[in-house]
Amino acid sequence: ELHDDTLAETQSAKDKGKGIFVEDPNPMKKKDQIAMDAEFDANMRFLLKSKEEMEKEQEEIIKSINETPA
Repeated sequence: ELHDDTLAETQSAKDKGKGIFVEDPNPMKKKDQIAMDAEFDANMRFLLKSKEEMEKEQEEIIKSINETPA
């Protein structure tokens, strides 16, 4: 009788293959990788330039605050 119960439990827990199938991504082609690297470099240059500009603006604001008589 115990053997029948355990058999039923294992059948219900059996994998029915209804999971989501995830394919491995194909490796990028060299041309695509070069284009992606160029775009990444352009974005990084923009962000660094923006950061430098923001730092300069902050310095100017602090300088003007320090020069303003209270």
